[in-house]
Amino acid sequence: MTLTRRIMQWLLYLPLHLLVAVARYPLAPIAVASFTTNDKRFLLFPFTWLETIDNDLSGDDGWRTEHIRPGSDPLSLWNRIRWLWRNGGNRVNYMVLGCPDDPNFRADWSNMQDREAFWIRDDGYWMIRGHIPIGRKYLYLFVGWSLFGPLCARCKFTCTIRIKANKPG
Repeated sequence: MTLTRRIMQWLLYLPLHLLVAVARYPLAPIAVASFTTNDKRFLLFPFTWLETIDNDLSGDDGWRTEHIRPGSDPLSLWNRIRWLWRNGGNRVNYMVLGCPDDPNFRADWSNMQDREAFWIRDDGYWMIRGHIPIGRKYLYLFVGWSLFGPLCARCKFTCTIRIKANKPG
């Protein structure tokens, strides 16, 4: 598929991505309070789409060390809700909106994956990672598909736009 078609595909997927991003805020408390497994680690139907595919509801190591008060239970109601507010919908971004991984592409470019650039695969899937200076701050862009970070043989659909005080990198 050409780059133009993949850009159109990304634009068509963007409203669903944004819907998931917005919906996780009101739905996370409902899902965690009423649709969680007995061990509190996973969500039940109809909220499994809200989970992350690489971590349970206790979050990842970074989440537990940077965002949870020392001594606080990562599986408390509040911490699980906050995890989903930050990362909820990850499953949709990989499994529904994401693209198949291409290990050959990653092998060819893996030593340069952290630099800022526009990346495009032969099948048209693409990503932009960069920053734009805006006065004393930076507009950080990470859009397209996360071609270097596959999980379950899928590359995540992404649209991350942030303003940062320091140059990312």
